[in-house]
Amino acid sequence: REQSRTPIHHCFFHKLTQVRSAAVQVICLVLQQGLLHPISCIQYLIAICTDIDEINRIKAEQTLIELDGKYPLFLHSQFFPGLRESFKLQTALFSTYPVRGFRNNPPISLLSHVYALIRTSKGHRHSQLKTMIKQFDEIKKTDINLLLYIADNLAHMSYQIIEEPLFVIHHVALLISTSGTTYLEQAKDAVYGRDIAETIKDEDEEEIDEIDQVEDLPRLTEVLVSCQSCTLLILLKKHLMTQYNLTDKRCHEFSPLESTKIYDKQITRHSNVAYDPSPVLSAIQQLTLDVDYESEEFEKSALQYYKEFRDLMTQQDLSEFKCSDSEGDDADKSVKYYEKRKKYRLRLCVDTT
Repeated sequence: REQSRTPIHHCFFHKLTQVRSAAVQVICLVLQQGLLHPISCIQYLIAICTDIDEINRIKAEQTLIELDGKYPLFLHSQFFPGLRESFKLQTALFSTYPVRGFRNNPPISLLSHVYALIRTSKGHRHSQLKTMIKQFDEIKKTDINLLLYIADNLAHMSYQIIEEPLFVIHHVALLISTSGTTYLEQAKDAVYGRDIAETIKDEDEEEIDEIDQVEDLPRLTEVLVSCQSCTLLILLKKHLMTQYNLTDKRCHEFSPLESTKIYDKQITRHSNVAYDPSPVLSAIQQLTLDVDYESEEFEKSALQYYKEFRDLMTQQDLSEFKCSDSEGDDADKSVKYYEKRKKYRLRLCVDTT
């Protein structure tokens, strides 16, 4: 049985529905007979929960419910590996770019059923949501296609209480601040050169609109492609706030450490609009296809994307400072936000919750 297990698992990703159906039937039968350790199959069953074939999905979902009843920790430990396998399945099933992580009418996460099983435990729920968000960290250098798939699922997950989207937004904001700062510094070095960039203050740099030459265009292009992971998070944050009618103030006041019944209130979506990553897809296409570092047009395009990302980060800072500037008179509030930016981001870095 051990020798045949790997070939059967490969069948889960076959393009033919009949082959995947046979693989599901075999695995379910073997599990019922106790011939295979359940933990070795859970990630593949999670993948089949995203199958385009409804019969396969239902069979996998029922099997996961049974396994979760017997071995609740197994599903928790295999959730993210299962997410990766589901992305692999979707990539095999669809040749179109990009692979998306939700079904339409209305938009719902492909992993919504699996999430519903783990969300009943607050600790497990938080752990898995944080694991998904951490994939966007610049240190991990996760493939942008997988990040889009994760963002789709986070945007359209079956959240039931207000605490869930607020928790996601909280940790997304932390990562936007830390990773976004890193990307901005790297891009700034590429635009001006490190020696000059270190002498330019944020407020001076933001007043420069007529940059006509890039010091290191290949490096700037590389950073701009990488920073699209951060842009995905910014778009995700905006989407969730719109979807659940959340204000900047409410998001800013939320703390995962605070235990209060107000966050256990049931929520409903205020719109059924799908998560839209088109700005990221457009940037990646233009920055990776037909690259010509000698072209003046390409250089202008790269500079434009740099300015757009810089402005996106500025907007994030402004929204946070509007919420935190609750004390002091008008004169105090007139202090430019960029003079507090680094202190604010340092505070976020320290907050590891």
